[in-house]
Amino acid sequence: MPISVPTMSPYFLCVDAGGTKTAAAIANSSGKVVARGKANSANMAEVGMARAANEVINATFEALEAIGDLRSHAELLPSNGHLVCPIQFAGVWIGIAGCDSPMDESKMTARLESFFQTPISVMNDGLLLSSPIITRGCKWGIAVVAGTGSVVVGVKVGGGKVTQLVRRGGQGHLLGDHGSAYHLGITAVKFAADDFDFGLEVEGGLAAKVRKYYGVESTADAPSRVHDLEPGVDAITASNLRKLRIAGLAPAVMAGCASSSPDPLATRVVHHCARSLAKDIAAVAKQAMVMGCEPVERSGLSVTGGVIKQEEYRKVIEEELAALGVRFGWMEVVDDAAGMGAAAIALNARS
Repeated sequence: MPISVPTMSPYFLCVDAGGTKTAAAIANSSGKVVARGKANSANMAEVGMARAANEVINATFEALEAIGDLRSHAELLPSNGHLVCPIQFAGVWIGIAGCDSPMDESKMTARLESFFQTPISVMNDGLLLSSPIITRGCKWGIAVVAGTGSVVVGVKVGGGKVTQLVRRGGQGHLLGDHGSAYHLGITAVKFAADDFDFGLEVEGGLAAKVRKYYGVESTADAPSRVHDLEPGVDAITASNLRKLRIAGLAPAVMAGCASSSPDPLATRVVHHCARSLAKDIAAVAKQAMVMGCEPVERSGLSVTGGVIKQEEYRKVIEEELAALGVRFGWMEVVDDAAGMGAAAIALNARS
């Protein structure tokens, strides 16, 4: 029996699938966001393509339920049991952490188009940050995601299209994630343990917070606790929970650096991680120059993520960039990549 696919709706969908959560936003034809949904981590490099696709679908369903009980109308394809979206969006833009190659984009597009039943645009989540670059009239810019994980993407805009020039990072926490919450957390444990081993540990401060966080009496025992996996769950979930737990130390690190009496250990950790991220940004900027882009002073940084949204951290990154001789014309924080993306494709369809 052939499946009945609903007619085209006046709605536009953008999904921001990151390392901590997946956020979906639906905009109407006027560009107003009318519904939102959320789901779990969908970093392809860490949870796999199948689970990442499922989280995108889950976030979409939650958003659809916010504008009516549409999930109840979802049907199953008789041939393979796959869910089909109950409405056909007028436009779908999906950014996924860990979607790092044309092959990744192609495979995920094929998987999700069977659900959406309409052409969709799938790319790395960093490219969702192109909105400020467009609105400021820049020909190119750099998108930086620094949340649980991180990625730096050089973005070119023009002719109504957003294209990736060059990128650095985004391969998951095992390969770096410079300047991310994970990087801050793992560096805090490492530096604290090194201080202990060298007899340089200072009483109290960040080292004490690390001990309390991992429930140990001696800083020397903290590294072993970092390796612990949650019992009773599958391997992928256990690995992701361990990563998130390490990243959960980031607020303590940032608080120690930003206090009126900055903790020396926290300050070292923040500057070390920010310097790594700044080097990635500078490398992307240099390559963009080689490719013929305008000077960095005429472009800027569009940033998002729980870590880089913090003003103190952005200041340190700017300091580290200046030390590398790189000064952008502007830096703008994007608080709602999914919402801005949904509005952007809706407004673009009107133009």
